[in-house]
Amino acid sequence: MELKYQNEHPDFGRDPKLGPLCTIYMPYMSWDMYHSYLALAEIYRCFDSGGTQQAPPPHSTPRRQIEHATTSSLVESSGKSLHPRRTLDQFYYSSLADTRFRDRTQTISKWTGPGVGSEGRSSAANESLIGMVEQLWCWVLDSNTIITCFPSGDAHQHAQSPHLEDLYESIESQQRSYETVWDFQYAIVYQAITFLHKQKNRKIVDWVEIYRWVTSKKTEHQATLFGEFHDKIAEDPGEIDNKREMKLAIELADILDELKIVMSLLEKQNNLVDTVMDTVRETDKQYGYEQCRDAKEHLENARSNVQEIKDEAGETYKSLPLSFFTSYFGQNISSLKDNPPAWNLWRVATPITVVVVFAALVVALCIWNPRSRAWFWRLHPTPRRAPIDDVELHRFNGGEAIHAVRR
Repeated sequence: MELKYQNEHPDFGRDPKLGPLCTIYMPYMSWDMYHSYLALAEIYRCFDSGGTQQAPPPHSTPRRQIEHATTSSLVESSGKSLHPRRTLDQFYYSSLADTRFRDRTQTISKWTGPGVGSEGRSSAANESLIGMVEQLWCWVLDSNTIITCFPSGDAHQHAQSPHLEDLYESIESQQRSYETVWDFQYAIVYQAITFLHKQKNRKIVDWVEIYRWVTSKKTEHQATLFGEFHDKIAEDPGEIDNKREMKLAIELADILDELKIVMSLLEKQNNLVDTVMDTVRETDKQYGYEQCRDAKEHLENARSNVQEIKDEAGETYKSLPLSFFTSYFGQNISSLKDNPPAWNLWRVATPITVVVVFAALVVALCIWNPRSRAWFWRLHPTPRRAPIDDVELHRFNGGEAIHAVRR
């Protein structure tokens, strides 16, 4: 994520060779239909493999036809898209060669779409929603011209799909005249950050509430498994099956990972807004400051909600091995048929429990704090390479360049 800003010198104006007055590159979260994502992914894979792209069927949607006609001009010779659309995992784990399994098991995908039951799905259906990280590119060329580049995917949805208001429609719906090109730019940035939380979109899908509800349901499921485990071990310890507990642990780990990715995206947006606010203060643009302030408040609220859900999911995940420990050692062994001596139970169960609990706690801590100094592989860390998407501000006064880089 990057922002570059140039001030015009009052006496000499601006050298056109310096490029746009302002350039903004910002990721933002959006939705897509799972079947549309599959169609676009197939086009990308075709370019990666060097194969021939097949023409879409005659009855395909306008969006499918547009993607087929324009993708070749948007892909470099290396096979990389010039303006990529990424899923959550593709955005955060950019080095992964294949994210198809993780994409179709997104929490949002398993709990949206027609026919979803109270227990969700095991994987996405064609009409499920999938979380995407889009790219907003914005250039202010002069005091009268602004150019933007971002996908307008929801404008060509299937007729039976829920029509979410996309970023383009959100900007267009404002229907107001902006005094300057800067006011319009600040409005675009604000809409990119907040449009998913508009009342119209929240009626269709409220991703914060979905994560909150799913996490609460998993916590309730843990309590149910705890009771069943205690009852079964008292009846017949030989028939204990921990597959459901392992499945619950994996689902909670996936939720934690997705919330971590969302939090990372919100942090990047927050860094950009901070940089824009610093610039707006110096240029005394009141409308821009108000837009940035509102965006800042929205981001703080979103980060607070995500952190709250993440804490609840983390506590549930960390308590899974403790529930096993409590259930096993809290049983009344005198009620078991042909029960062995207590020493035999403790001699076998203690080492197993220590290993299971320790491994689960290590995994939980690794997910919770991956940069902890406790990990042996970080005792001799390699020098950190500067990330390519750090926020960067360039201001030009006259011919002298002043760089203020925030890492």
